[in-house]
Amino acid sequence: MTSQKHKHGLAEIRALETILDGCKLELSAVDEVWPNLYIGNVAFAQNRSALKKLGITHILNAAHAKQGSIGDEGYYGTQFVYHGISAEDSGKFDISVYFRSASEFIHKALKKKNDTFL
Repeated sequence: MTSQKHKHGLAEIRALETILDGCKLELSAVDEVWPNLYIGNVAFAQNRSALKKLGITHILNAAHAKQGSIGDEGYYGTQFVYHGISAEDSGKFDISVYFRSASEFIHKALKKKNDTFL
């Protein structure tokens, strides 16, 4: 019985992966996922003039100090409030240890009027 449930679960995961792999969504450099909360790719996140134009005031970087990510406190200076997480793109990496600090940073930013978050 357990092996049947296990096999059934794997079949559902494989079907979902097939659907997702076949998806033809147009991706953009930045998307608003909640009022005043955006998610953006590395190119957008490193474009300070585009960030200012969109009104971004706070930046949460989950790729802090990783290859290809030039963003850090020094890069953004005083124009933006910055919070970096040195996450690894690995199934073994426990990103949950950063959830509290990241959520507190987001919550604090969204509580202020006219602040926008990336």
